[in-house]
Amino acid sequence: MVYLALLGVVVVCGIVMISPMLFTSKKIKAYRGVPRQTFLSRLSAEGIPENISSAVFDFYKAKARWKSFNPAPEMDINGVFEEGPEDIDDTAIDLLKQLHLEAPSELTRRAWRGGEVRTASDLAQWLYWASQHQSE
Repeated sequence: MVYLALLGVVVVCGIVMISPMLFTSKKIKAYRGVPRQTFLSRLSAEGIPENISSAVFDFYKAKARWKSFNPAPEMDINGVFEEGPEDIDDTAIDLLKQLHLEAPSELTRRAWRGGEVRTASDLAQWLYWASQHQSE
C-alpha cells in the first residue's frame, strides 16, 4: 500500500514537471509577434548586427515550440515565457556561446548602462554591447 502511494506521488510529480514541456502556454499561443525579416530590420535600425538579432529571434521561435509563434523586438520575455532575470541571464550566456563570444567579466557587466533586460530588443542590445566588450 505504501508503495502505491509513493508511486502515485512520483507519477504526479512527473506529470507536473513534464507538462510545461508538452503543452505550450496560452500566452505563447496568443502572442502575435512579427515575421523574421521585420524583426531583423527593426533591430538593424537600432544598430544591432544581423547575426545577433537572428540568434535572438531563432532562440525564442524554437523555445515557443509553436509553429506559428514569432517574437517581436518589444516582446516582454517574462510576460510571454514567464522567465525572470536569472532565466534571462542564462539565456544571454547561452546565446553568447552560440555566437562564439565570451561572457563579460562581472566588473565589465557593471558598466552596462542599458538597464534591466526585459524585452527581446533589450537582450539583443545587451548581446551587442557584450560583443563589443570582449576580453575586458
